[in-house]
Amino acid sequence: CFADDVIVADLNGAVTISGIEAYRAKYVQVFADFPQNKAKLLHRIVLGSTVIDHEHVERGPEGPVFQVAAIYTIAGGKIARVDFVK
Repeated sequence: CFADDVIVADLNGAVTISGIEAYRAKYVQVFADFPQNKAKLLHRIVLGSTVIDHEHVERGPEGPVFQVAAIYTIAGGKIARVDFVK
């Protein structure tokens, strides 16, 4: 689903991940650190090539719980960019 040159960033902030290999490595680490990690989709807005998901994230029984907005930019049928708001 993700472009080879996917970019992940904090909204209006720094790029935190650049490229699909870095993206995979990040989420391998997230699930190694929080094996019970899960996100529940609360709301979704689709406007053209932009998708905004409001999610409730639980890292596990002892991990943090938080909400996040993920703003996906679609290009060429794949996710080209993700901007997160926490």
